[in-house]
Amino acid sequence: QSTWENNIAPARTMWSLSFKLCFFVCIGLASGYERKSVYQYLVDNGYTMFAKYIRDAGLQTKLEGNGPFTIFAPTDAALKSLDADTLNDLSHSKLQVKCLVEYHILDGYQLIIQLQGASSLKTLEGQNIAVTTENKVVVLNNVSRVTSLADIVCMNGIIQPITVALKPPMFKLNNIASVLLLQDFRFQIFFDYLLMANLTQLLEGGEYTVLAPVDAAWAQYVEQILHPRNVSQDLAIHVFMEMMKYHLIPGARTSDMFHDGDRIFTLHGYPVNVTTHYGPSGNGVRIERANVLEADIQASNGVIHAVDHVLFPHDLFLELIRIYRQTHPTSASRA
Repeated sequence: QSTWENNIAPARTMWSLSFKLCFFVCIGLASGYERKSVYQYLVDNGYTMFAKYIRDAGLQTKLEGNGPFTIFAPTDAALKSLDADTLNDLSHSKLQVKCLVEYHILDGYQLIIQLQGASSLKTLEGQNIAVTTENKVVVLNNVSRVTSLADIVCMNGIIQPITVALKPPMFKLNNIASVLLLQDFRFQIFFDYLLMANLTQLLEGGEYTVLAPVDAAWAQYVEQILHPRNVSQDLAIHVFMEMMKYHLIPGARTSDMFHDGDRIFTLHGYPVNVTTHYGPSGNGVRIERANVLEADIQASNGVIHAVDHVLFPHDLFLELIRIYRQTHPTSASRA
């Protein structure tokens, strides 16, 4: 290191320490300071239900760590006032508990004065909280008020008590795979084939647009898929996998993002062609030869469009013709 770097390093450290000291002294003048972690504060101050949810979600160690965090802390009464269906879901799903808890947590310090100037805040869960201010009182998602004008400052963050528990706009349980499963009255065959292709896990986490053929669309293909003829098992599996990937588009694309003439690349690697202003109404959307029956079925990690035809990539069709001609030269020459 240079002499300059050697000289500046202690000064930088001293400045950092001075800033932190000044920060805590300043907010301590107008706020309560607790010499404990944000998690321990919740335990010690009657937030029994929320603290239990933190433990159930596996977040205790994180909230006892360095942070810093800002926690919008709902009381036991606030959590118990959630609707019966949500409380029932929370009692059966630790994933849903984790979503709920993380939706009450922000990375970093958020003082009341900062909240009063905010309009939207990204939570640890990933979705945003809407923020408004009414007569200096901070209101979250138009339903929950921060109950104090004084920040509760802990060793690794800030507690902001709130009047109403916050529900994420969409729980992560509502991922694409879950939505398809819940709508098995029309997507049962497609979902079963996704399972066979080992693609459901992909649709639980990544962000995708799914072109989902309804059950009626599969009628003429079921026998061919389950009992392929005149092809090897390896080839049949390859064709099946690539056909399923052709129904998946990376990224979330709602119907208003489709434009006439678009060529959108799929997970298979070959694009689909989009036609808009289609049909008698002039408002229809067509993907290849499949009409979109219902657009914009929302999921937490993407969007589903119900379509009336199974899609088959043209490059895969050409590959099958090539393989057939190689394995049936006589038939091919007659053709």
